[in-house]
Amino acid sequence: MKTQKQIVKELISLQLECIHKMDQFESVGITINIFGNFELLDRALDLIGFPEDNTKEFDLASRDGQRAAGKRTDYDNIFCRDYLYDNSFFDGDGYQFKTIDEYVEWLYQEVRRIHAEGPALDCPSHFSNVSLN
Repeated sequence: MKTQKQIVKELISLQLECIHKMDQFESVGITINIFGNFELLDRALDLIGFPEDNTKEFDLASRDGQRAAGKRTDYDNIFCRDYLYDNSFFDGDGYQFKTIDEYVEWLYQEVRRIHAEGPALDCPSHFSNVSLN
């Protein structure tokens, strides 16, 4: 049986493979975005135990004095995943992480850091499935 970490690495590898295939198609003038719809990296982040990105639920404009009806303003409960995958590892320009193993280790360290800081996220069980192995 595969470990959680092995599955996470496989999901991330598959996501990278899909991105590279899309790039190959685009280099010959074919745009196919179906690979990006698999959201394999998000599934890996779920498996590790990161909270869901809930930024769309919040009234981010209210910080500028404007209010949006029906949007949340309890900013202690906001979680944005962008920093977890918005890096050069996935766009191919000067890798921040040299290997998938390095990247996965960083992700596990990051979930530990978030857990240790005890975020006020409104999903109290969001760390219930965390396995740090």
